[in-house]
Amino acid sequence: LWELYYGGWVCPNIYYLGHSGVINFGDLRVGGLSGIFKGGDYRKGHFERPPYAGHEVKTAYHVREFDVNKLKHVREPLDVFLSHDWPRGIAMHGDTDALIRKKKFLADEVRSNSLGSPPAEELLHALRPRYWFAAHLHVKFAALVNHQDGAQTRFLALDKCLPHRDFMQVVDIPEKSAAGGFWLDPEWLSILRANHEGHSVGMRGASYARNGDEHRAWVEAKLAGSADGPSRASPPVFAATVAAHDPTTDRRRPGQGKAPAMVERNP
Repeated sequence: LWELYYGGWVCPNIYYLGHSGVINFGDLRVGGLSGIFKGGDYRKGHFERPPYAGHEVKTAYHVREFDVNKLKHVREPLDVFLSHDWPRGIAMHGDTDALIRKKKFLADEVRSNSLGSPPAEELLHALRPRYWFAAHLHVKFAALVNHQDGAQTRFLALDKCLPHRDFMQVVDIPEKSAAGGFWLDPEWLSILRANHEGHSVGMRGASYARNGDEHRAWVEAKLAGSADGPSRASPPVFAATVAAHDPTTDRRRPGQGKAPAMVERNP
């Protein structure tokens, strides 16, 4: 997904938010942070290059501080936030005893408040979304976070997608409408434009991010000319750039074989 760093269609009906991102679906505003937290890689730049080899196979999906800091400049309310990691400390806002009964090996981390991602915890309290959905620990867990300003975040993680497991739940937000589908978020586009030059592709990452205030007028002017109407520009439509994987021609067994020597590039 590196080629969709800023987000986009992975395939029909599946939209990727990018390494960090904000998108609108109708009048539902959704933010997200991709990857898992590893302290040793957090302050690095995005130095990995496909085809990934050695440790880069894993570091490529580790969260970077630069992507987190861009999200911290989001000021307009978010309805939903998506992450792979749980925010650190979230286990203390739900049925902690039930969680430990299901996942006994997590007990020490829960008690020491080391379970979860510190950057995700920072974003939870900075953004205060109405809902936060996460994954990673393969267990269903719900929590309610009461923020100091009176706002609340309802957290939900689901189990692994296997038979007889709690891996699906429908959440209805009746006051929101899907009319209009996906459209690009003006505030987020302004933040991206403000930080474009700070994006590091070397080992040393940027330790800061700028807000997008001075770029908002430029973004709004560009969106005003959109065919979708003022401030409602749709993401580019999906277009296949390589042939889909054909499992009948892949002779490698799972976990075996070498990484490809060549990588198909998005034209």
